[in-house]
Amino acid sequence: MEARPVTSVTLAAVLGAVLLACPAWASDQIFRCGNNTAVRGDSTVRVLSLCGQPDFKEQLGEKAEGTVVKSDQGVATFKGEKKRVEKWHYNRGVGDYVYALTFENGVLERVESTGRGY
Repeated sequence: MEARPVTSVTLAAVLGAVLLACPAWASDQIFRCGNNTAVRGDSTVRVLSLCGQPDFKEQLGEKAEGTVVKSDQGVATFKGEKKRVEKWHYNRGVGDYVYALTFENGVLERVESTGRGY
């Protein structure tokens, strides 16, 4: 079988498919603020220094991750950790979006757009 050269149409189609898939993955991984980029795993201090104060901070409480273990005496105890969860909202204005950054124990876990800015 003879190898055929890659045409510009084929290359454009592959590149387009990759670019369409990337925003879905990247949308919960990065947050651009000016010339800076906050990424999943950054601390609240780092995001604050890169992006400034959010327009609104929402305290969501605690999230428990672990299991409930029953002792021989029938007493149930929680084994695991509780994470403090908060959400910061950045309104990028008209023509852009409002972004919600979710932090667990002070670490950026998720970035999502929550609608158009105002």
